[in-house]
Amino acid sequence: MPVYMFPALRVGLSKKLLARMQGKSCFKFKQLDEPIFIELAQLTADGFAASRKSGVAH
Repeated sequence: MPVYMFPALRVGLSKKLLARMQGKSCFKFKQLDEPIFIELAQLTADGFAASRKSGVAH
């Protein structure tokens, strides 16, 4: 959800991860892809930090 709320989080995402994006905030996978999952984990952490900074998450 933070990717939807904070579109700036999408800047700098790899083409591979962007190719997995469906809509504005959903990522779909059919198989394991460790490098993309590592990037997704970082995006998740960045999204949580942005949510906390904005006051949305505690």
